[in-house]
Amino acid sequence: HWERRVMGPEIMTGSMSSNSVVSRMSLALLEDSGWYRVHNESSVLAAGGGAFLWGRSQGPAFLSQPCSARQGSYHCTDPQARGCTPQRDAKGYCSSDWLSDGCMSMTGFSNGWCIE
Repeated sequence: HWERRVMGPEIMTGSMSSNSVVSRMSLALLEDSGWYRVHNESSVLAAGGGAFLWGRSQGPAFLSQPCSARQGSYHCTDPQARGCTPQRDAKGYCSSDWLSDGCMSMTGFSNGWCIE
């Protein structure tokens, strides 16, 4: 599994949410392992939520910096906080789980679009 701290809502982080996506990295892993053959990458990505936007435009330090150095909805500290998910695909709440290495970020509700 991928680290959620690094890969966010990617389906291979070990759990799913309403905004989980299948990234090209997961498709490449499955194909490179020899377990699967990806026939039509674009249809798989569309079925899994489309483009993988976690960490987009954050630069290479996003992968190694502590969570507290992250900007916007990639980092939050108040469990009562509400706002948009980093991908701006859902309204969310500030949370963390055991897969996130203690990093808190906005996690999407299953019933709302983010229009801020």
